[in-house]
Amino acid sequence: MNLDQNHNAPGLSTVPACHVSLQLIPLSIQREGDSYLVGSLELNRFYQIPEIGVQVIRLLQQGLSLPEVKEKLGAGEVDIDDFASTLIEIGLAYPGPLREPVNTPLIASAKWFRIAGRIGRIIFSLPSACLCMLVVLYAAICLVKVPQAWPSLRVFYFPGHLTASLLILLVLRFFMVLLHELGHMLAAARLNIPSYLGVGTRLWTIVIEADLTGVLSQPRRKRYLPLLAGMLTDVFIMSILLITVVHLLNAHAGPFVVQLLQASIMQTLLVLFWQLNIFLRTDFYYVICTILAYPDMDRDARIYIQALLHRFSRGHIGTRLESDPIPDRLNVVRLFSLIWLVGRLASIYVLLAVAVPTLLLYARDSWGAFMAASSKALPYDFLFFALLSTVLFVSGIWMWLSRIKSRRLRLSDQQ
Repeated sequence: MNLDQNHNAPGLSTVPACHVSLQLIPLSIQREGDSYLVGSLELNRFYQIPEIGVQVIRLLQQGLSLPEVKEKLGAGEVDIDDFASTLIEIGLAYPGPLREPVNTPLIASAKWFRIAGRIGRIIFSLPSACLCMLVVLYAAICLVKVPQAWPSLRVFYFPGHLTASLLILLVLRFFMVLLHELGHMLAAARLNIPSYLGVGTRLWTIVIEADLTGVLSQPRRKRYLPLLAGMLTDVFIMSILLITVVHLLNAHAGPFVVQLLQASIMQTLLVLFWQLNIFLRTDFYYVICTILAYPDMDRDARIYIQALLHRFSRGHIGTRLESDPIPDRLNVVRLFSLIWLVGRLASIYVLLAVAVPTLLLYARDSWGAFMAASSKALPYDFLFFALLSTVLFVSGIWMWLSRIKSRRLRLSDQQ
């Protein structure tokens, strides 16, 4: 899941804003701590704006002209002309008289979206919640009766079927991830919030993620279900798989099918634990941001770390700040910055000490087996497994480095 939160508050702009008349598009305004989240569902963009800026917006929504807004607010904390220019630049307003609405159907009126909304209201209803709790309870009872149904990490090892097993696990994982993201999207559609599915990265891990930026248009109490829906879906699916494994074991089914289902359970369990890595902007990260009414701890932590690096390196690395962009809750920023640094250092250690050496061992053993094999019995299974694992790993690294490069270019353009 991803929330593409454009939380840079409007500031100075080169767009002229001396227009007497300024029209605003339909906006969502939600209180968020000491500031407000202002944005548009149609544009799928939201910005963190201080209270004085929201006062300007509300007066403009009442039909006041810019001179009337200036007269009403007087000389305040914001240059109203510059603020109005920025509203035009980011697409939240336009100069001139009120325009007729364009007769283009919004995504919220599309047939598939209405169907998704109805499905979401059924799935995330009280009766469905009670039914899911019964399923989870029944899975726990089954596990007590048949404890060998619970998987271990060894379920990922399939001797003699390396490539086939990896492909099957990837397909199952892809299907599970889609269900996870579908849970987010249906819970959002239940609130009439459009969402979008895309591909991204968490460090060098390639992920499929739903863009739930639209939930920022809702009060905080209504955001929790869409944010938690993916993890709730995972728990429900794990329960279904566990019940299936127990019944297969009782029916003395083939061990290969049982192991595949157990591997899917373990994959889902590891992903649930992975959500605790809040330094990767996981689902749990967004839940914490919502609880604290802190829209983007990750952004402020990066700014804070860059400022510290600039200070301690005497300007050789990092970024010097013209003004302090960190909010009053500096202790939260410092704590999350520490989590951010420790988490990334630990991840890089795992990459260099575990992931890369493991791939090199696979490559060495694969090449050795290939060279030692006769022309009639080439170890294609082992070789394809190593190649597929390497391609997935290198693709994730490439996407991760490309994302870092684009972020640096974006920051340099802003400076």
